[in-house]
Amino acid sequence: MAKCHKCGAKTKFLINICEACSQDERRGTESLEKQEVNTNGGAYADGIAPKENTSAINRIDVESKYGMARGFSSFLEILGWLVVAAGAFAAILMQSAAGLLAGAGLAITGFMLIMGAQVTKAVVDTADHTREIHILLRDRSN
Repeated sequence: MAKCHKCGAKTKFLINICEACSQDERRGTESLEKQEVNTNGGAYADGIAPKENTSAINRIDVESKYGMARGFSSFLEILGWLVVAAGAFAAILMQSAAGLLAGAGLAITGFMLIMGAQVTKAVVDTADHTREIHILLRDRSN
C-alpha cells in the first residue's frame, strides 16, 4: 500500500497510477512500506512487495473494441469442441481403420478451429491492452 500525494488515499497502485484519482505514483508518492526483496534475491521494481495474490491485483479490466471478433471466436471455439467430440464419437462408432482415420481427421480439424479461435482472442486482447497502455502513457506525458 502507498499513500497518494494528490488525494491522500492509501491504495495499491496499478501500473504506477493511483486507483482513486489516477495520479502518477512516480511523481512524489511516499511509500508506506520498506523495500522488500523477492524470492529471486532482487528488489521489487516499485519497492513494494506484493502481500496478496499478484495475479488478482495486477488484473486490469479493459473494455474491448472488438466485440464481434471476440464473439465470433467464442462461437468458433465451441464449434471446434463439438467437431472434436464428433470425431471421437465417429471413431468409436465405426470401429474400423477408415472410421478411425475419419474420426482423427475430424478431431484434428476441431483442434485447429479451437487453436484459431484462441489465437484470435489473444490478438484481440493484445490490441485492447496496447490501446490501454497507449492511453496511460499519453496521459502520463501530459
